[in-house]
Amino acid sequence: MNSIGKKLGLQIKLIRVSAGVKQKDLARTMKLPAPLLSMYETGTREPPLEFLERFAKRFKISISRIFFLIESTKRRPLWSEEDIREAKKEALKTKKLLGW
Repeated sequence: MNSIGKKLGLQIKLIRVSAGVKQKDLARTMKLPAPLLSMYETGTREPPLEFLERFAKRFKISISRIFFLIESTKRRPLWSEEDIREAKKEALKTKKLLGW
């Protein structure tokens, strides 16, 4: 798995844990197998855009929030510009494959 997948997985887990939500409870709420959610969090598999949209909605955050690490009141980008460009390319490929 590339570094983007690992960073994204870390953010997903960080947001979930910060909200005090157990992995199995989130998986049930989002109607996905717990092992799949675990793969997203560990970076073994990259989550599709649809998952990110549902995840953001569940935690009442914007999708862009998933891509930033928040430390107290200071906001620091977790991704480099190159990572962001690569993620956008992958998202466009996924949209085309799904016919969106």
